[in-house]
Amino acid sequence: VQTCALPIYCIFLGFPGGMAGPEEIHEFLYTPGQVTMTDVQGYVRRIYTDGRKHHAGPPGFWGDSIGHWEGGVLVVDTINLQKGNEISYGLAGGPDMHVTERIFIKDGDPDQMQIDTVVVAPAAFTTPFSFSTMYKRHKDWQMTEWDCAQNNRDINDSGKQQMDLVPPDQGPATAPTMPNRGRGSRKDQG
Repeated sequence: VQTCALPIYCIFLGFPGGMAGPEEIHEFLYTPGQVTMTDVQGYVRRIYTDGRKHHAGPPGFWGDSIGHWEGGVLVVDTINLQKGNEISYGLAGGPDMHVTERIFIKDGDPDQMQIDTVVVAPAAFTTPFSFSTMYKRHKDWQMTEWDCAQNNRDINDSGKQQMDLVPPDQGPATAPTMPNRGRGSRKDQG
């Protein structure tokens, strides 16, 4: 258990950072014209495969994802991401981040999926950044909710319920710290 004197702010990483990590469990739903992804916090990402073009709407956590199939590979192009979206804990992509993914079944094994990701983020990198993420299907798992509420101060390090009414940004931080299990952004920790 890692402890520190500063409060931990539980903020969703956004995309692409919210696609990886030990606490990230995703469900993929394939329907005509769309692939929908959900996670245990209830976030929904829609990848449109119906031939539409990117929209010019406001930036978001998941951005605007347009995909197409190349054989058994789903190729996804994502733009319109919030500038604070994190590529990894504490590393924001900045404005104009552009992400391309290739999602496919690994080595013909229907229980293994790989996502090869290329991130173009001029505010963070001088060249494109590439990484791969492996997913394993667990047919016996059931998705249950897991809520990571902003500034939640009612659970201590041992998971016991407690109440702390001291605002986290006033005086010495008395709010308990959460176990270091990848719970949201760690950029504000000590």
